[in-house]
Amino acid sequence: MRKLLTGLGVLVVVLVSAAFAGPLFVPTDSIKADIAAKVREATGRTLSIDGDLNFKLLPTPGVFASGVRFSNAALGGDAAMVHLEGATVRVALLPLLSGNVQVKQIVLRAPQILFETYADGSNNWTFKPEPDAASTNVAASGTDEASASSPTPPIRFDDVVIVDGTVTYKTPDQSQRIEKLEMSLGAGSLLGPFRAEGTMMAKGFDIALSAGIGELLDDKATPVNLRVETAGAKLSYSGVFSGASGSPRVSGQVEVRAEDLSAMIASMSDGPAPSALRGKPLELDGTVTATQE
Repeated sequence: MRKLLTGLGVLVVVLVSAAFAGPLFVPTDSIKADIAAKVREATGRTLSIDGDLNFKLLPTPGVFASGVRFSNAALGGDAAMVHLEGATVRVALLPLLSGNVQVKQIVLRAPQILFETYADGSNNWTFKPEPDAASTNVAASGTDEASASSPTPPIRFDDVVIVDGTVTYKTPDQSQRIEKLEMSLGAGSLLGPFRAEGTMMAKGFDIALSAGIGELLDDKATPVNLRVETAGAKLSYSGVFSGASGSPRVSGQVEVRAEDLSAMIASMSDGPAPSALRGKPLELDGTVTATQE
């Protein structure tokens, strides 16, 4: 998680730098190449901007791009992990003067995002920096561990908006798909706290979701609040999460309310629910504890 969020932060910093270079009459193709080089250095992947790349400096620095593609892992079945019809990034000007990045808004239009796990246990969201960049970091810090524990860039995301998104999760055995994703996300830093509100469709059912997650710290439990509504059912969780970088563990209170138990089961499974449950209500309150083991 930390590596994924730090990679996102690096990308935003690169785009913000481009917003200042753009108005200085630097050729767009040169800026695209610089952005691609920085992303490859940080992630080992290719970022392509096939469409327009426009900039705005005042009153709010911004970058506007279309036809954006981020390449998949080598084992991936698809060429792209992420494809965006268009993306807009706007940042606050004053915090930049003190070395902070406050992202006022990111709008991702029609994103198609693919998450994959592979037979060897690897996945496509773990990035591998370019060897030269990785060796430079190790030499500067002394060890891989010191590099990994370097300070997180001071970046804040006020509002990340996803419009008409699609998310696919694939394993060697199955594939799950979320469509019509309309979300608003926020993060106080790359390590939290986080918020999310929005709607989506999965397995033919409309889903409304809201979530709040505290700051992800190795030595402290992170508060988590989650609420999901679908098929006439409401599920809520309030508890804590720990072990962000090691052995994850969650514990807390769960509340479930359903007008039709069969509809709720159908929305959460790959097949129809028993007809005997049709129209049966459900009320459930309890405590849950789960670990990776």
